Amino acid sequence: MLSMMVMSCQEAPRPGAWSDADMVVEPPTPEYLALVSVTLTDDPTGALESSGRGDAHVASLGTFVEYAGGNEQHVRMLSGIPQRAAQRFSPGTCVRVDSLTRPFTSNDLVATPTEVMLLDVGNIYLEANEHKLPFDLVLVPDLPPVFAGVSYRQRETSLSVGTPSPDGSFMGLIHIDALSDSDLNAIFEPVVFPPAIALSVELDEEQNTLHAQWEGASPDPMEFEIQFIDSDGGHLSVVCVIEDRSMLTLPLRDLEGLNLPSSLPVHVTARRFTSSIRASGVFEEIEFQGIRASQVSLDPSLP
Repeated sequence: MLSMMVMSCQEAPRPGAWSDADMVVEPPTPEYLALVSVTLTDDPTGALESSGRGDAHVASLGTFVEYAGGNEQHVRMLSGIPQRAAQRFSPGTCVRVDSLTRPFTSNDLVATPTEVMLLDVGNIYLEANEHKLPFDLVLVPDLPPVFAGVSYRQRETSLSVGTPSPDGSFMGLIHIDALSDSDLNAIFEPVVFPPAIALSVELDEEQNTLHAQWEGASPDPMEFEIQFIDSDGGHLSVVCVIEDRSMLTLPLRDLEGLNLPSSLPVHVTARRFTSSIRASGVFEEIEFQGIRASQVSLDPSLP
């Protein structure tokens, strides 16, 4: 009986367990992330306005990501679109700026995506106050075989804000003239820039407490970034999420646990921002940010 069973198995072998070579692995389903942000930094000196170039510096960013596999936070880190500090932390929290581009958890380190592509979706413009400012398409450094593509930037541009609305805000329009093969529909997205901040900052006589004041107040939190210079001349920054109450007193010793240089702060930047989400084509969520910033230099010898 046993020999017959063996012979039967030999004559008509049954399929056994699949080997790795036999298995067909389905590629992961592509996922998508997108961010378009525009920052207006007010010119406190009036130099832009007197030169006829406008009264606010404009810096813009556009990133449209298609990725396969991996963890969203890791992809955000790779593509340079981490969530803002005010989107992650409650008021009263201070963190180093470089920590915002690190993975959230140890799981993010091992969840490496198989591919991250930064997509060209067509022309992008900011339309505001009868001006049309194009974003530039920039080739990003490849990290083969995982990371490649393009991003959008707008730098060294100025804009005349003109007369704001009664609440101090300023309206712009993001226009994306989508390519026919980009899986993205044409977009006209209004962007609201918060009221101007007009920041003023000083250190006390002992130079261990920072006092700041600014215009207006808001129920929404704002970001307060403080920049230091380390022993090698590099810049290190800390960002605090604070209540927008038109003033702040910050003892610098409260930042000691963040391993910052012992030098005094050199620049301080305050930011208000708005955010909106919309879907288009394959992108279920495209985030649009309107940011208003004001900067004070505590060391005039530095740019």
